[in-house]
Amino acid sequence: TLISAVIVFSVFVESAVLAMIVQLIRKIRVGTLNASSATKKYQKTAVYSLVMQGAIPGIFYLVPSVGLFSIHLYSFIAGLEKAATNQAASTISVLLVNIVSLHGLANSLTILACTPSLRRNISKMIRRPESIVLVVGTQA
Repeated sequence: TLISAVIVFSVFVESAVLAMIVQLIRKIRVGTLNASSATKKYQKTAVYSLVMQGAIPGIFYLVPSVGLFSIHLYSFIAGLEKAATNQAASTISVLLVNIVSLHGLANSLTILACTPSLRRNISKMIRRPESIVLVVGTQA
């Protein structure tokens, strides 16, 4: 069914993302053996940012996928008629689908939280909103 296909796809995507993160960390460790401490610091910050940008929004896919798979499995075990009238399963499935829709917000917040320059600028704006300068440029 469609739900099974979505669940399998979600697990596949999360596994691929995890494999890419592990590969990225290994490559950076090897590539920074002779790097300066400042370069290592920036690399560490970049890797942390990338891992968080992959993991946190990924959780917004993985957790609902596992939950929906569990509800789908329950419907096979308990029978479709009983599962269709189960109010708790219906409510949980709606909540899980809504959680998936929040992955974009989670991704944006993760980017803001993991980027030091963005964090500094946002904290400046919060502390002193009058310091915000809007620059409008024209192209010649």
